[in-house]
Amino acid sequence: MIMSLQGLTRLALLGAAASLLAACAQDMGPAPILSVAKTSCVAEPALSAAKPLTLSAEETKPLEFLISGSSSCLETSEGVRSLFELVQLPQSVAPFSVRVAAVPSSSGLFAPQLTFLDSDGLPVRQISEEKFVFRGPKLTASALIRGEERYLLIASNPEVVGDRSQRTSSVINQYQGGGPVYFTVRTASEFTKSVTYSHGGNVTITARTVDRSLDAR
Repeated sequence: MIMSLQGLTRLALLGAAASLLAACAQDMGPAPILSVAKTSCVAEPALSAAKPLTLSAEETKPLEFLISGSSSCLETSEGVRSLFELVQLPQSVAPFSVRVAAVPSSSGLFAPQLTFLDSDGLPVRQISEEKFVFRGPKLTASALIRGEERYLLIASNPEVVGDRSQRTSSVINQYQGGGPVYFTVRTASEFTKSVTYSHGGNVTITARTVDRSLDAR
């Protein structure tokens, strides 16, 4: 049976609606945290509580965690507070890099501040805000690890918490039908999402080996 023009239109509209519903379903998550009310903050993280990160040469499942109101809190001598998690970097003689990604929720996006620490927990390097870029909806930063770096402190950045970011995304679907006449229906939808930078949110981190053999050629 040949599908009528009305049937094709209905199919296209259903596809667009399904795309929007799927996007909304994937975006569910915690609301943004705009202030840190905790009183039991520390001046420096406890190294013993660091989450171990696994090194891989292949695509692997990242280390995932949620920074929330129950996460540990850092407080500077000026009284500025951040929520944080501490990651223990892999021990490797081969060069490797890490990538950190802040994953947006329905309305919030973790405002990351990355600091590498040495074996004594002292800061040796901080990743500047200019290194963070959006890859799709995720805010990401990558860095090649240096020899003295043993831990990565992932803390919220109070200077940008409360700021808003607006991103536009497109969804394209393709449907094919058979019968006496084969047909293809393509639907496209575009939606704009505004998120608020937050002290909390979903974070993923991966460590991958880096092939530096070509550098000497």
